[in-house]
Amino acid sequence: MKRFDLDWGLFVSIAQAWNRLTLATRIKLVALEPRTKIAREDLGRDLDALLKSGFLVTVETSDALRVSDACQPIHNALRAMHRHPLPPRAGTEAFLAYAAEYLTSEERVSLVGEHYWGSRAQERLYALTSSRALAEFRTTPGDEYEEAREPFVPFRIGNAQSSRTKHFDARHTRDDLLRLLDHAEAHPGPFQIADLVGAGSPLGRASKNRLAAALHAGLRYLLLFATLDGDLLPVVTLWPALAARLQRPPARSPRPTEVTETCDVAWAADDLARLLVQASAGLRVKVDGSGFYAKDARELEGQLADLPTWLDPDRFNSVALGRRIDRAFAQAFDLELVQYGGSGKSLSLEPTEKAWTWLDASPRARLRPMLDRVREELRPSAPPEFAQFDPAHVQVRGLETLKPGHAYSFDAFLEYQARNANPLHDVRGHRREPYFRDDLHEAQIEHLWAHEWSALLMEILLPLGAVRVGRTKDGSLTIELTAVGRYIAGFEDDFELEEHGAGDATPLRVGPDFVVTFLAPSPRAEASVARFAERNPAGGSGVGHLFRLTRTSILQASQSGLTTDDILTALQQASPDPVPDNVAHEIRTWSSLARSLALEPTDLLRCQDPETAARVLAAASKKVERLTDTILALRPSARRADVARLCRREGVFIALPEAEKKPRKKRRRSRY
Repeated sequence: MKRFDLDWGLFVSIAQAWNRLTLATRIKLVALEPRTKIAREDLGRDLDALLKSGFLVTVETSDALRVSDACQPIHNALRAMHRHPLPPRAGTEAFLAYAAEYLTSEERVSLVGEHYWGSRAQERLYALTSSRALAEFRTTPGDEYEEAREPFVPFRIGNAQSSRTKHFDARHTRDDLLRLLDHAEAHPGPFQIADLVGAGSPLGRASKNRLAAALHAGLRYLLLFATLDGDLLPVVTLWPALAARLQRPPARSPRPTEVTETCDVAWAADDLARLLVQASAGLRVKVDGSGFYAKDARELEGQLADLPTWLDPDRFNSVALGRRIDRAFAQAFDLELVQYGGSGKSLSLEPTEKAWTWLDASPRARLRPMLDRVREELRPSAPPEFAQFDPAHVQVRGLETLKPGHAYSFDAFLEYQARNANPLHDVRGHRREPYFRDDLHEAQIEHLWAHEWSALLMEILLPLGAVRVGRTKDGSLTIELTAVGRYIAGFEDDFELEEHGAGDATPLRVGPDFVVTFLAPSPRAEASVARFAERNPAGGSGVGHLFRLTRTSILQASQSGLTTDDILTALQQASPDPVPDNVAHEIRTWSSLARSLALEPTDLLRCQDPETAARVLAAASKKVERLTDTILALRPSARRADVARLCRREGVFIALPEAEKKPRKKRRRSRY
């Protein structure tokens, strides 16, 4: 163990004498370089005690003193302990500096299971100072402990192949170390090594060798931390990171709390309906199909339902408008509600026949297929004997603690689940998932599980209305499991949903001023009207003056294939009153103006005079046609070279483009 590979029985004896020295003498001895001399007069009244303990001996050729050969390793260890004081919160850097000085390269490799000292190995070594390592140490039987090959127990106590320390009696070492650890856990803070011997010590009247073996094993397995306190006295304590985890108060089970305002809007279904409404009017997509252009995305964002401002998009990604659009875009394809139309820069989204059926359904029916997908994902997949290792099973069991009709603190719920119901400790050893790394220490594992819970609640359940988010008087967030959430978790076979305005057969009116006013929210009618009317930029969505019928919008609808009867029928079916006569008349007039023409390319022959044009017509009458007295046009099926050849016989020479004069030379194909 480098600095700690010494006779700890002798160290305990020296520590008792060291504690009786004055602080000035301890400072001088710690500052003393190895193998250097110290004058007698520098030690004052502590001289006799140091000579009697054998720590110092006289130099033969002079009257000066030096550290004895037997105590030189102890002196080196004291100086090293002074270089590594106990930090208030030992972090990774302090730990790695400690391990680099005290552990050999073979011991570090044995601990982390790596053959190199890289960043991953360092993080994994730091992870050993967690209460998980101590818990596994306590629960591993003694005979298995000595032969274990787990990362935190890589070698036997006193094994000559891994340590130069003399062979301790390993029959008692594990039990002695456990008693020493229990004492350290019960008495927070450092305790002096010299006080570990005697009737009041954790080991009782055990020999110094047994205490030395327990100390050596605890330091080697990175469960204990040895240093010098402010008075330069040798002390030992639990690793600071380990002590902080063990001595913190237990997490309290979350309790119901009062809320001042709540939000349980199932905006995922509403956002998907907004997307389909926009797609019915033509929604451009980027050439690679990865998303929408900025202008179309901003227009779509303006149609989304507003959420409370206290739902912070920086903390909850699902609330951000861009994330809501991306989610609706993905779900539209998952549910087969949209398809691509056009190509290249004209690529767009088009609703499928299934989309019109989905829009025509009630809010509950629209939401159900989205819920069933999440319900299937939360279904436990592991066998019953491994249920405690299945994250989905643990999360469903955690949702069961959210009693209906009660709101719970969001942060308190996450902390309780991360500390008291965290399966990631055991999952790492049973299911080697790629994101369950072995080099994560306990705080990181708890943070990871809290993040998994936050993602489930805020990214998946909240947009579907499965949880109701609230806010207390002090501004903290709360969560409450709704009937939809109990259905997703599998606690109920069905769910009820308040359907505001559902089943309204007459959601809109058409005014004589060509304004389409929605009396009730109807995504189906809104998507239908969006195909032939212009959206009011300040109209929003849901209810109000949403659209206006214009000459341009009717002509564009006619171009897409809609007829006058299609437009009037769609308006009449959704309106309680007949379409005003002036509006119907103008719709018919505008639709009748639509014409479809084909634009075709052609080649022109500009002749010098009518006589030349007549000679060309005589030579190639079946391949050209007269436009004017001097301008002729090649028919679509005619080839330029054939017309030039026929005219050449009559003495009329047509100059062909340079590319057609010379035949293209075939490129020789390479063999490779």
